[in-house]
Amino acid sequence: MLGWQVGAVKITRIVELQIPIPYNRASPFWAEATPEALRAIPWLYPNFVNEEDQLLLSIHALLVDAPGLPLVADTCIGSDRPRSILRG
Repeated sequence: MLGWQVGAVKITRIVELQIPIPYNRASPFWAEATPEALRAIPWLYPNFVNEEDQLLLSIHALLVDAPGLPLVADTCIGSDRPRSILRG
């Protein structure tokens, strides 16, 4: 599980779904995310790019554990609803 410590606050990513996105030169969203460009940024691996140089699209919530105030920040895409992005 990926997490960060920011002062006294601990933030933990709780993944619901992670989808590998292969590089596609025709995609306007990932045009500059070539495998070569991704390899030049080592900290992306393995949490944001896999060994096949695919971007990892993550649907997740964040658990924010602040002293006296634990909370969950949800992206509101959960509840196992059908998603058009996953349809063939």
